[in-house]
Amino acid sequence: MQMKLKLTVVAALATLAGMASAQDVVVKIGHVAPMSGAQAHYRQRQ
Repeated sequence: MQMKLKLTVVAALATLAGMASAQDVVVKIGHVAPMSGAQAHYRQRQ
């Protein structure tokens, strides 16, 4: 029973540490599309 409690605590701490480090990541999303011509409507933002 004691070992199960320790494993649960370690798993909870690992989960929290993973969540905290994931917030430091910056994700940049880009898109390249024509500004004129037949496909220019793909560039327009919604």
